[in-house]
Amino acid sequence: MSVRPIVLLGDPRLRLRGEPVTSFGKYLHELLDDLAQTMRAAPGVGLAAPQLGEAVQACVIEVESRLHELVNPAIVERSDDAEPDDEGCLSLQGVVVPVERALVYPAE
Repeated sequence: MSVRPIVLLGDPRLRLRGEPVTSFGKYLHELLDDLAQTMRAAPGVGLAAPQLGEAVQACVIEVESRLHELVNPAIVERSDDAEPDDEGCLSLQGVVVPVERALVYPAE
């Protein structure tokens, strides 16, 4: 597990389409560990594999001190309601803009 350099805006690796993950072995586990450690060191609340130069569909997010590792994520349902909030991106350091996101409802 290591902190890796974050790919910044302008690097062509950020434009690569992430490939679906088909193998859930050592490479994926090490990548997810590196994503989490790099995100926390930045500090941030989310980081995707392309931001470490890896063109695969994997990311990590931390919500209320709970780490979530997402592999081949897909949005299958969302609310039409939105609430704007300021967000940044670790690949766009120093940039914060208002972003509308669907409301998150607690699981029942």
